[in-house]
Amino acid sequence: MRKLSGFFLSLGLCLALATGISSAQTPDPRFDVCGQVCDSEGHPIPGVVVSDNYSVTVTDEDGRYSFVRTPASNWVFISLPSGYEVPLRQGHPCFYRKLDDKRLSYDFVLEKMRKEE
Repeated sequence: MRKLSGFFLSLGLCLALATGISSAQTPDPRFDVCGQVCDSEGHPIPGVVVSDNYSVTVTDEDGRYSFVRTPASNWVFISLPSGYEVPLRQGHPCFYRKLDDKRLSYDFVLEKMRKEE
């Protein structure tokens, strides 16, 4: 009986370790968030802060960003760099997006501020 208990204990430990190793090797792609920030003419905007309220990153020279989404996060949003304004869509500012498990890429388009004359 003692040998049988030891066998099942060893088997359970091996299964637990194997399951932990395999899940650690296969990251869940649902939590990868990426995208691009550009102006209304399609030019990339580097140095824009992007966050999901838990993780923070900055766009690169091509205006691209990526980070691992925190499971508790529901939104991705950007800071507003100097010289740009947020476009409105149906009266709402477009500097944030609702995160969706089926979607990984969230692009943002900013408008250059009009020069006052």
